[in-house]
Amino acid sequence: MTCRMRIGQGEVTWYDEDGEVTMHVDSNNKVTTYKNKQEPVAWAQFSEIGNLIDLLEEPCKGYAPLYTHPQPKREWVGLTEQEETGILLSSNTVYSAMKFTEAKLMEKNK
Repeated sequence: MTCRMRIGQGEVTWYDEDGEVTMHVDSNNKVTTYKNKQEPVAWAQFSEIGNLIDLLEEPCKGYAPLYTHPQPKREWVGLTEQEETGILLSSNTVYSAMKFTEAKLMEKNK
């Protein structure tokens, strides 16, 4: 679906037929891909100073589309075998092992 490409300063950007960026390679060869265009979640009408006047679920003349920004996916970080062993050796009860495990996982996955 790519219809044009821009090359400049060691970077390459690909665009689809709507002019939306589909992929970008920066000067460090880091590749970023962009999924298809998002669908608007609502349409809003704003005053001249930017205050929200009205919000609709369907498109309407004079209303601007509103989009969500996808949240970046975070990789889950588990416990290493060494951490698991340390928790088991330092715990007197199953409950304390569970609480230590919970605290360690929360710390690693903030």
